[in-house]
Amino acid sequence: MVLSRRTRLYRRLAALAVGASLLLGAVWLASDSSLIPQPLREALPGGGNSLPETASPAEAQARPTGDRAFTEGLRSEPSEESARESVGVREVDVLIYGTTTAGVGAIRALQLAEEGLGRRLRVALVSGERLLESPLAQGLSVEDRYGNQGMSGFYGEFRKKVAATYEAEGLDPVVDGRIRYEPEVAREVLLSFIEGHPDVVWLSGELRAAEGADGHGPRYAVLEEPDGNVVRINTKYFVDASPEGDLGRLLGASYMLGKGDELYNQRTGPHPAPPSPANEFVTAPQRFSFLLTLQVYEEEAPSLAGFEHDWYSKSTYGPSFEFADHHREGFATSWTLRHVLPHGKRELNEVWSDYPGHEASFDWVLFPEKRPELREVMLSYVLDKLRYIQEHGYPEIGVVNVPSRPYVRDGVRFRGLDFYTGEDIDSEVVDRPVAHGVYARYDRHDLSLGSLQDSEAAEVFVPMGALLPRQHPYLVVPTAISADESAICSAVRMEPVRGNLGGAAGVMVAAAAAKGIDLHQLEYETVRGELERQGYDLN
Repeated sequence: MVLSRRTRLYRRLAALAVGASLLLGAVWLASDSSLIPQPLREALPGGGNSLPETASPAEAQARPTGDRAFTEGLRSEPSEESARESVGVREVDVLIYGTTTAGVGAIRALQLAEEGLGRRLRVALVSGERLLESPLAQGLSVEDRYGNQGMSGFYGEFRKKVAATYEAEGLDPVVDGRIRYEPEVAREVLLSFIEGHPDVVWLSGELRAAEGADGHGPRYAVLEEPDGNVVRINTKYFVDASPEGDLGRLLGASYMLGKGDELYNQRTGPHPAPPSPANEFVTAPQRFSFLLTLQVYEEEAPSLAGFEHDWYSKSTYGPSFEFADHHREGFATSWTLRHVLPHGKRELNEVWSDYPGHEASFDWVLFPEKRPELREVMLSYVLDKLRYIQEHGYPEIGVVNVPSRPYVRDGVRFRGLDFYTGEDIDSEVVDRPVAHGVYARYDRHDLSLGSLQDSEAAEVFVPMGALLPRQHPYLVVPTAISADESAICSAVRMEPVRGNLGGAAGVMVAAAAAKGIDLHQLEYETVRGELERQGYDLN
């Protein structure tokens, strides 16, 4: 029986109310004193973890973390000669914008498609900074799972490589069905799909212009590199793998934002109004989070009062700093501390670590020039709270990884040939799927209402046309897909699905290039056949 949208909404609200009651109960149980009276490791709940829950300072400091880990992991820094070559014009077959999970997934699919579709393509990988933007490499380190569905294709390959890395150390990173990993290990695995491939050139800088995805005139993008060099990248196909949709918006594709389905256009308008009480925050994307990686030490952690980082001035922390007692007291039994990573680390992922500013997520998505300033504000916000926790009952907690980007749960959504909806998910619609996944039916970190989750599991089958913006037949968008807010707040926005949507985008480009056609002319069976050959489960 298919329930009406109103009935489903009532059921969802009821589930949220029950969840809130359970959460309050858990907080009450954890807060029978103003401070945790025992050492933190004694307060941690048992749970059959096979990973060590703490690490000595020597063990922790022996492993590179944060920006240092990325630098050491990036073995192919550009030489002066290659930098000089970047000035002028690059000729490629496909431009992939974004080193997100989807962007790396697209590269991997293009590599594998050489055998299946018989066409070797030159790739320009473009990112705002020369770093991996994937949340998997930035601090999202505990797998969210509802069964084994969606573990195929690119994400399945990533998962196996991560597991093999730890198994070589004698560790089993899978606990209770969830794989857990350190950001530096995820970085190394993701880099392995990029490095050493002569047909992939990695460029970084600020996009200045882009044209041609609509099929009119030459197709290219203009990039200004950090040293001021300007590069024109001539291409045949565009892949915008970013959640913010920077490339697609420059190309003139129409997009949706926040909780509504109204269409906006960066070139021709209309433009969205900032979120506010006047518009009920309808234009706000979800809250963003800096997913710090924590270390639980056997003894006291290095003091955050002396923590030095380029993006943390510590000017916002003082004697009058306030932090809710129930968050502090319940931290010992929180999600963060329950889910142990290898080497005694933790993923900081709490409601209170989301940045709540009314316009921050809106500005981050639409105005790339504001991101450096917003990054400092968001990072200081969460580091201040963690410093308070460390100084008020949790001296064993330290920071060992600072991400370079926040976790962007959603940005824009381009309107495509198909429009995937929450009703499609509820009705179990399966129509030309290119990615499959399972997660909670609805999970939104809302700007004005906080965290909302309907934990009932639901399967998603993302249709091929949701990746193809209307009127732009040479552009494919594996992250900012064509969907309503209800569908996005499901497995669609989770990294296993995002990664495999990237794989689908790579296959779609390879299939179109092999036949010399635009993406709107693709036959679904050709795409599905190659995805299944590459190990994607679409059933």
